[in-house]
Amino acid sequence: MKRLFTLCTLCVFNLAHAQVQMNVHLTDGTVYSIPVSEVDSITYSTGPLPSGPFNPDLTYGTVADIEGNTYATIVIGGQEWMAENLRTATYRNGESVQTVSDANDWSQLNLTEAGAWAYFDNGSTTVPEPIGKLYNWYAINDARGLCPIDWHVPSSAEWNTLIVELGGGAEAVGQLKSAGTQFWAFPNLGATNSSGFSGLPGGYRTAEGSFSAWGAQGFWWTAQFSSGQNAWYHNLFFDGGGVGNVSGSKRFGLSVRCVRD
Repeated sequence: MKRLFTLCTLCVFNLAHAQVQMNVHLTDGTVYSIPVSEVDSITYSTGPLPSGPFNPDLTYGTVADIEGNTYATIVIGGQEWMAENLRTATYRNGESVQTVSDANDWSQLNLTEAGAWAYFDNGSTTVPEPIGKLYNWYAINDARGLCPIDWHVPSSAEWNTLIVELGGGAEAVGQLKSAGTQFWAFPNLGATNSSGFSGLPGGYRTAEGSFSAWGAQGFWWTAQFSSGQNAWYHNLFFDGGGVGNVSGSKRFGLSVRCVRD
């Protein structure tokens, strides 16, 4: 009889026995020992996604960052997007992105153009997962790369392609937001998450280092600077509206989604 296991973290062939066995180690610590002669194929899959922000009617993929954090991904039109906010604290080359908790230190980052991240309210009053980290624009623009290999921070044009694919403006906003009020403030107007993008309201950090809009708004950087010390970002709101395309300070701390190259 064919046996199928979708969560296999380590498979070992035990050659010490006359009958070759396969030891399957599950993530919950359970170990199954199966004669190799009974196995006709091995299938790997991501298994069920955790409950929460995702659309249960859609099929998601996965991608992992350099730290081993795994993210759900979703294909929308001709693009594949992360369906979760980035949460790495490490550039793609293995060097750390600095974390800056002090508001004054955060406000001075324009002087060095140094990349930095923080949890909303420095993690003191909110649970950071699955909403992820807030990054200044210098972190996402760093040549060391913030996204996983073969992924990048989207340009304004890539964001616009996504929005147009979903009907543009007010038509797209509800399709981009995770449904319900588990993460979003009431009423989370129009949210269906029919696209699978699963947008979450991570709020933002101001250029002066304070925090705002947790649960009410989500903000995501683009790779484009606008002028001087400003760059472009997109946002979503709990009470409807369109998908904003706004220019703001590169010192802002915003969420990040990556898109496949």
